[in-house]
Amino acid sequence: MRRLKKKGGAGRGADRTGRSCRDAKHVRLYGFELESSAYQSLSPGGRALLIEFRWRYNGDTNRIHMSVRSAAKALGVGKDTARRAIAELLDRGFIRLLRKGRFTVREGPRDASEYALTNERIGDEAAPKDFMRWRPQNHGAVPETRPDRTRNVTVEPETAPRIAPTVPQTRRSRPKSFEQPYLRRDTYSLPSQVALAEHARLSRDRCRARMAARVKGMLEKRASASIRRMPA
Repeated sequence: MRRLKKKGGAGRGADRTGRSCRDAKHVRLYGFELESSAYQSLSPGGRALLIEFRWRYNGDTNRIHMSVRSAAKALGVGKDTARRAIAELLDRGFIRLLRKGRFTVREGPRDASEYALTNERIGDEAAPKDFMRWRPQNHGAVPETRPDRTRNVTVEPETAPRIAPTVPQTRRSRPKSFEQPYLRRDTYSLPSQVALAEHARLSRDRCRARMAARVKGMLEKRASASIRRMPA
């Protein structure tokens, strides 16, 4: 058969028109991964961080540098939320820790922790896909449940009338502080309203008396001064 001559100088990875046949960089999640128990148990932060991890995979070396600060910056969340998301991915088996990082003021690639994706080859080992073997009962994970508020209420059939549970009335006990004798003495020693009113009235009378004496003394001084100024 005669070979067709390529047009436009098409080479490896290009079609007959010279356009690239390679797909643009993207993140791929397969259906079996989305339906796995490990992925279903992830929080929204864990799912978003998994996409960030796979986006940073360059297809050559399965060594991804990721610190808590860089994860928090990429997701737009706090450091505690990013730390929990990383712990979730490690526990579910989506990533493996290759090297523990160290904390520095100026963070660089050598200071961040190194992780490997389990859906890709790790060295000479084929893709382990640890997340496919994850089960909640194997790792002691307990699903979040709301507190049961009807523990003492018997569930009746739908045909039976619903009766509201009765709460026994308990007598309120008096606080111990009122039974202490020294508090009773302090309470009894407080002045009554009548005594307070009498004290206020006496204080007003004393103030008025002092003001009257002061005004009387001023008038007497003025009278004596005017008498002295009169001619003999």
